[in-house]
Amino acid sequence: MAAGAGLALLFVAGFTVVHIAAAASAAQRGKAALSRAEASLSARDLDEARSHLDAAKLAFAQTRSEVDGLRLVAKVSRRVPLLGDQVKAVDTFASAGIALSEAARPLVDAVDTIVHPADDKVPVSAAMDALRSTQASLAPAVAAISQASDQVARLRGRFLLGPLARARDDLTTRLPRIEERAMSAEDGLSSLIAFAGGSGPKRYLFLSQNPDEVRPTGGFIGTYGVLTAEGGKLALERYDAIENWAGFATVVVPPEEAGAPFRYNTPPKRRTLANVNSGPDWPEAAQLAANLWRAGGEAPVDGVISFTPGFMGRVLGVVGPVTIASYGETVTADNIDERLDFQTHQTTPPDGAHRKDFVAVLAETVMRKLLDAPASQWEPLGRAMGQAFGAKQAMAWSADPEVARSLADRQWDGAFPVHAGDFFFNSEFAYAAKNGRGIRRVYDHHVALNLDGSARITTNLTVTNTEPPDTFGNRAGTLGYLTIYGPEGAVLDQAASDPLGFKEPTLAGHPATGWFRAAAPSGGQTTLKVVWDAPAIAKQDRAGSWRYDLRWLHLPDHKGDVVNLTVDLPAGWRWKDGGPPPQFSLDQEFSGSWALAGS
Repeated sequence: MAAGAGLALLFVAGFTVVHIAAAASAAQRGKAALSRAEASLSARDLDEARSHLDAAKLAFAQTRSEVDGLRLVAKVSRRVPLLGDQVKAVDTFASAGIALSEAARPLVDAVDTIVHPADDKVPVSAAMDALRSTQASLAPAVAAISQASDQVARLRGRFLLGPLARARDDLTTRLPRIEERAMSAEDGLSSLIAFAGGSGPKRYLFLSQNPDEVRPTGGFIGTYGVLTAEGGKLALERYDAIENWAGFATVVVPPEEAGAPFRYNTPPKRRTLANVNSGPDWPEAAQLAANLWRAGGEAPVDGVISFTPGFMGRVLGVVGPVTIASYGETVTADNIDERLDFQTHQTTPPDGAHRKDFVAVLAETVMRKLLDAPASQWEPLGRAMGQAFGAKQAMAWSADPEVARSLADRQWDGAFPVHAGDFFFNSEFAYAAKNGRGIRRVYDHHVALNLDGSARITTNLTVTNTEPPDTFGNRAGTLGYLTIYGPEGAVLDQAASDPLGFKEPTLAGHPATGWFRAAAPSGGQTTLKVVWDAPAIAKQDRAGSWRYDLRWLHLPDHKGDVVNLTVDLPAGWRWKDGGPPPQFSLDQEFSGSWALAGS
């Protein structure tokens, strides 16, 4: 009797193993097809993505078929601990795989409506129908992906054999990432609809920043505009040079509240709408701009958006050149910096115009062409604008909490970051000189790391003014107020640093000190030495391994700055992965993390 039961159990085990092996093989094919579909979707090869999704669904259906073949012995096999876990895993993979394959199909279709719109002449300014259609496809897909992720997560801790274990480990890593991306897309789309006036009319203040006169978030705010949105229809209500705003000369920040670059200047400098960005935090600057705007008798705005010439260049790269007839100019993505420099610094403006008027006319022309861009350009415009926001060539603050959260999640709001580890930012404010594009900064950054993870950090900054004086006398020098932000919790060594520094308020945990510096034209230089004693530059993770983290912010739309990095390790320590680079460019933000091994 016992022998018979043993033989029956052996038969069930053999039968189960055969079907599990076949099911696991089918599940592996399905997983591979899903990976290929994800790659095709990223590459915008939508027909190929659909083909891979069909293959994935077929493979997971075969997995389900093999599971169904176990129904006769399922009750027995599930009671055997090892076999039961394998059956449950295969069953989970089949359910999750089919759900993912089906959920991804409307995502591909939604992308298709953007990449290949039915009516390619519908402008960006009237895109609400397409946005709502895409949103309707995203919600159920996100729910299905979330459910599949939860199902696979429940397999953690179970002992699975070979390919099942590998599939479980891969999916438990991959699915949360896919779920996060899908949720981010849904949240972003919902915020975009709200931004575009989907739930009621909106008004936004547009401010352009000119890097020729350096500011921490890009440059002097030379032009302004009002963008309205209602029901997905966007319109540029007005656009002009900042000096032509009615409240420009009278609406100012009280001197006692203006901040260091204004108070310490001799004589004190007025803080107006053009200089709200004297600090590095865009949400703070934007809210100040909204308050000043309203104080000038204007209708309240629901948000404030900034952009630089770099943003306009990315837009022109998609929509094509624009003609500025009154100046006899054709501006392209390749020559925008050159033409801006020529019209504002090297030639006499047309009768009745000021030098900066060209910036306002160009910005308005580009913005109107952007709003009139046909649906066939939506997708490349979306990518170009996303890249601009990522490079801080565009930043946005919104009074709508949903939109504000979405902007913050993508780091598109220009908020000054919290960072634990090594950190540096030169929050530079130039006084009047229009030579920002010709300034080159070299940072020699020396980190002497201690056994407890603390460090003594010495940064020597050399500023070179490569520009000659121009005919308008605007390039005489680089006089600026440099606020240096250091690592969280660091203390400035005043004796070792250059003297005459002004203590500045800590921001996002980063201590700060400001200095005046000026470099003469035609190759003149100035230097600055800053020394910090920082408590936690290297930290241990949960496994006890040490890591050195560094984040270095860049000045948006500025090029040519370089960091030379040296990190001295304690005796007996070494880098596990080669360590940080000895030099890197600040044409974009730099961040990294490197593992250390102790003695």
